[in-house]
Amino acid sequence: MGLSLRESAKQFLPQIIQNKIIDLKNTIKGPPVECVFVRPYRIAFRQSQKRRVTLILPTISSSRFFGGLMTAVDLLDFIIQELEAVEGRILVDGKQSKDDIDVNFSVEFLNAHKPAFEAYENEIFLTFNWWILLNLRRAQSLNGQPADIRADSIFFLMQDYEPAMYEFSGAHVLAKEAFDTQPLANGIFNSNLLFQYFEMMGHSCKESFAFEPTISDSLKRTWEANINANKENILLLYSRPNTPRNCFWLAVQGLRDWVSRYDSHNDWKVLGIGESFTKVDLGKGVFLEPIGKLSLEEYGSLLSRSAVGLSLMASPHPSYPPLEMAAYGLSVITNRYGPKDLSKQNPNIVSLDDFRPETISACLDRLCAAFRPTTLRDRKQENDPFFSNKRFASLERLITQIETQMSRTA
Repeated sequence: MGLSLRESAKQFLPQIIQNKIIDLKNTIKGPPVECVFVRPYRIAFRQSQKRRVTLILPTISSSRFFGGLMTAVDLLDFIIQELEAVEGRILVDGKQSKDDIDVNFSVEFLNAHKPAFEAYENEIFLTFNWWILLNLRRAQSLNGQPADIRADSIFFLMQDYEPAMYEFSGAHVLAKEAFDTQPLANGIFNSNLLFQYFEMMGHSCKESFAFEPTISDSLKRTWEANINANKENILLLYSRPNTPRNCFWLAVQGLRDWVSRYDSHNDWKVLGIGESFTKVDLGKGVFLEPIGKLSLEEYGSLLSRSAVGLSLMASPHPSYPPLEMAAYGLSVITNRYGPKDLSKQNPNIVSLDDFRPETISACLDRLCAAFRPTTLRDRKQENDPFFSNKRFASLERLITQIETQMSRTA
């Protein structure tokens, strides 16, 4: 058997050429995340009678504004509405983009190399991810000395178990360190399932607050407007090829196996929503057609007509797409992970125990073969908490905690 290209290069190319190739590869790949984003914030605290909650985000670009970022902004909006005489502010630790969305708060962009900002002495900080949390906990004053920032003024929002998003690396270690080095005062968890997993991984915080996923007001309005929509032979795949935890190519393997093995694929459209990608040949003249990122109204309209959904997530976070699909009456295939089993929440959901393509394809065959013409109204599941619960309804204690911390001075 002949040598691979890589093996041939290592055996026959001079070392100086090999080093140049490695340097070029690293240049194209760019520096690791821990070398770009992890650096202490510099904060100038000042006295003020005003009260403010600041949310720190990595971006507000519309092209990257998926569920997690929307939830963070919605949470800030909820907090401001519940408190009296409190300002809301968003700091963006990232580049300003032409497609940045409009939000109902003042927005400031931090300098990439020396991120500095002013804050009130009683400021409350809401952090979006691990490196923002780490930067804030290591904050310095403008002269480089440790900043006098209270641990209990920081509320970290966890929407997934972030250390698992990285291979064993500096980023993986630092993501764990962000939750472990010092006692965490306040953690806000997107679902009790995620909080359970957080504790299973050995982490803790003094005060924990959890809210359960609920459908957005926009999607609920679209559901009501399309209640009599007829379900069609449309299979939706939640498609984010650039987000490994969404297992895009594993889902594609399952779709290809379904097309290869079963006749139930006949007369079905297979559409990919989420990120843009080149259409994928599934065999036998069937293609996975990319729809890309839709507005919430467009997304809701498509859900109203679709019959089957496939949305994988290799993480303990519940993930909104399978819950949204199920609320819109789709028969949905997703997966279990740790304590997560979404089939307990909505009978429209099938939670698989494994990710093998043949397991996915067999389930697709069963659901597609069982489909009969029906309407969105007929597919509604009563007592679906995702559809019926009020968003952030469980966070009354969080509001009390923030109010208490604001009454203290640094």
